[in-house]
Amino acid sequence: MLVPATAAASGKLVAVAVLGTTALRFACTGMYELTASKTWEDIAGVVGLTLFAIAVYAALAMALEEARRATVLPTGRRGSGADVVDEPGIRRQL
Repeated sequence: MLVPATAAASGKLVAVAVLGTTALRFACTGMYELTASKTWEDIAGVVGLTLFAIAVYAALAMALEEARRATVLPTGRRGSGADVVDEPGIRRQL
């Protein structure tokens, strides 16, 4: 998860947030599996709920952006990632 997050870091910050939180959740769940500690179980659950919220926001923001062809909710696009919304010459199929 950290490799694609690093690759996306140059232009897509919402994707970095989703992938980074996913990696953190995997690590916390792994620690729980290794130690059987109730604390790690709770931490993994909180990180999982945080991941859920970030993923729902990212999906909603990107779906609205695709539907309206304009940024509605901030997605943190910058550099080459910001050009995706405004690419000329690409028509949607009817």
